[in-house]
Amino acid sequence: MKHPLVIRLLALVFIASVARAQLVPTAPLPAAAPAEKEKEIVKLNVFQVTAENDDEYRAANTTSGTRYNTPIKDLPMDIEVLTPAFMRDIGALDIRDALEYVSGIQLDTAAGGVGGSRDNPENNTLLIRGIAAAQNKDGFRRFVPIDPITSSRVDIIKGPGGALYGQGGTGGVVNSSSVTAGSRPVARLGTTVGSYGFRRAELLLSTPFGPDNRFGVALPMSYQTTKSSALYFQSDTFVMNPTLTVKLGPKTTVLASVESRFNTRDNIRGFFLTDNTLDPAGNPYGSFIAGRPGTNRVLTTPSQRDFRFDGPDTFRKERSYINTYRIDHRFTDNLQWWGGYSAEDINVRERSFNVSLRNANDASIPFKIRTDPRFLALLRPSAGIAQPQILDIRPNNITNAARTVRPTWKSELYYAFKTGPVQHRLVTGVSYGPLRSGNNAPNRNFFYGNTGSPNDPATLAWENVSAEAILSRFRDPRDYASVKRWDYAAINQYPQGPESQLGAKSSYLTSLFWDRNLYANLQSSFFKDRLQTIVGFFDTRNDRGGNVYAVNGDYLWNTVAPAGSGSSLNGVRRPEPVRNTAPSATVIWLINDWIRVYANTMSALDPGPAYSGYDGNGRALTAARVKNGEAGVKLDLLANKLLLNLVAFSMQDRDRPVNYGAAIQNLLVAPTGTTNGSGFGSFVNTGTDSKGYDVKLDYIPLRNLRINLGFSQNDVKVVQIEPFATPANPDPTRLGAQQRFVTAGGSSSRYLGRPPTDIAKYSGTGFVRYEFNQGFLKNAWAMVGAKYLGAREAEIISVSTATGDATITRFPVPAHYLYDFNVGYRKKFGRYNTNFQLNTSNVANDDKFYGATWQVGRTYRLSATVNF
Repeated sequence: MKHPLVIRLLALVFIASVARAQLVPTAPLPAAAPAEKEKEIVKLNVFQVTAENDDEYRAANTTSGTRYNTPIKDLPMDIEVLTPAFMRDIGALDIRDALEYVSGIQLDTAAGGVGGSRDNPENNTLLIRGIAAAQNKDGFRRFVPIDPITSSRVDIIKGPGGALYGQGGTGGVVNSSSVTAGSRPVARLGTTVGSYGFRRAELLLSTPFGPDNRFGVALPMSYQTTKSSALYFQSDTFVMNPTLTVKLGPKTTVLASVESRFNTRDNIRGFFLTDNTLDPAGNPYGSFIAGRPGTNRVLTTPSQRDFRFDGPDTFRKERSYINTYRIDHRFTDNLQWWGGYSAEDINVRERSFNVSLRNANDASIPFKIRTDPRFLALLRPSAGIAQPQILDIRPNNITNAARTVRPTWKSELYYAFKTGPVQHRLVTGVSYGPLRSGNNAPNRNFFYGNTGSPNDPATLAWENVSAEAILSRFRDPRDYASVKRWDYAAINQYPQGPESQLGAKSSYLTSLFWDRNLYANLQSSFFKDRLQTIVGFFDTRNDRGGNVYAVNGDYLWNTVAPAGSGSSLNGVRRPEPVRNTAPSATVIWLINDWIRVYANTMSALDPGPAYSGYDGNGRALTAARVKNGEAGVKLDLLANKLLLNLVAFSMQDRDRPVNYGAAIQNLLVAPTGTTNGSGFGSFVNTGTDSKGYDVKLDYIPLRNLRINLGFSQNDVKVVQIEPFATPANPDPTRLGAQQRFVTAGGSSSRYLGRPPTDIAKYSGTGFVRYEFNQGFLKNAWAMVGAKYLGAREAEIISVSTATGDATITRFPVPAHYLYDFNVGYRKKFGRYNTNFQLNTSNVANDDKFYGATWQVGRTYRLSATVNF
């Protein structure tokens, strides 16, 4: 289908038109009394909340904690809500930007720290209290990044309360809600310009229509482009999320949402090129990076973060479509139901260059090139008898059509009943999700140099490539200025073929996953709601398989590769599914109107890497076991001006398969008996304990002054590191390396009692916001924000591919603060509400190296918005 987005939009318009034609009455209906209308709105749906009782930064109710509409102050768990006003005021570009203001959350980004999420638009993973947490939207799991323009609010549950969401919620959950039409028309148009060539335009249109406003349509959309400070040359993103709501009578509501996200990144490059070569005078060409450990120097430009070789002809194109359809029905006030379907369809095409230093006598370079004067002129001299070197820039294999389709069917039922004086509310649910991930077409490989066999087709083809085409990929390593672009005329002369062994039958693999979840939560209220309990039960079944396809797309097999296939591709099917039964329990005691004491706990299994890991005997790995508990107190003081939440937590994570380069290296990677050839890809059996506390304060001493502070301690320690491998099938070389590792003082429990890497023990956030209500600054506001990430450790592991010997370097990553300053001015001109604001991130311009990459320096963004 060539135009899926257009067809989806036409479908929405068609649905709205048909529904309106069907529901328009032949005669006007009598208007309901105001009291009756208000009563109906309140009763319509326990699964949804409105913002009528919210202030700009503080939500009153949520469905995230219990799965039905509940006051946040009465929830027996640690929960925070990010409102649209807050996300707009801080200039958030995605939900991750806003989550930086929530303490206890670790954004698991390629940048390795606070502020780095801006440079990885596809990264959507996060940790809460050191444990993986799920992201949801409208009650469905979400893996595609979420633009704030498409979200009406974000609810964050820390700790065991995430068990109410089932799969992926062991550490907590982040749930976003779509923008839908309200009771009146809304139009908002905004534009933003900023540092690093940032440009953004956004539009939000929503309106109810039809008799009694039975229909509603919302259209949020945005486009932004930016040049990154660290990893990518340029990123362009377009997001559109039309949403239609239809009230089919007083008891039934239908929602249809079609979200499209198009992201293109050019000049993908994020690496360090080791360069310990000495010049003829004995001085190193490479340089050290402050904050990076080890003795390896790296090849860098004078400005290390501008080290780029590619041009805008390399790219990663991602096209994502998220379709959500949901129906809510109220049988009675005490019996309500919703069911729906949501599917993410992620399509990726990618091509890029690989950059490396090569010696002048590298045998993969044809002899005719090594003696060519043009080649010799590019060589960088080395000290003594060391070989001169040249920079080799090769096109990587091209990903033609990688695709992930993640559909989910989900249904929930709410039932309220009484047993004597005790009020009960029961929520039961079921979800099913068959995931398909793989390629729709084989990747395209490039073959370089001779293979050592003069009659090999790749060698013969490579020797026949013109000298001009081969020379086009080489540069002087001292040249930082010129840009290497995708030269079709030269690159198309390289030997090419599908991603498989030459002559092999199979070409590419598609992985299949199946998730089935059943859950139930019973909330009971005693003593006139002073004592409330929630008892939960969650049961899941996860399975995995894989299909292997030929180059022409024909299905081949989905188990072990048959004899004579000429391929190592295995369609792995687990011998048995991963099963999980997870109970949870919660209690809250409302001592009086201003103090609430609560506690909750849960246990669960998390499949994680166990989907595809196998032990030394070819047995499938089991899922990790997680126990999670917390106890806290909520204080509502000074007539709701001061809200304080104090909570202590403890978590245990056991038997989790972790990829660990320095681990036992005689593992099998598949049940077929394939031996792992290096530490990378090895799994060890790990366990961690985590304990700590969260403090959250929201204080409004004056109507125009707000103080918000959050602080978390997260003390994580490794308590278990054991091999999954057994001596049943050892690799002598790797086994010898392991024995040398132990003899030298290392062991499989080397880091027992130590925190895992890249998890800070302390983190904190806070902001102060003041709005001027008189004088020449009237209608202006200012906000000062701070984010703190405590010291942590990181490590560099290198494993010899020849001997399996491991070298480990652990190094401290210092703590650092980031300060933001945001100012704005709001003014109403007739029907038009205008807003102008300046967002300054990282005011101190801290651009040091923290563990994995550089901190993004100071950025400015200037925005103008009009509402009417």
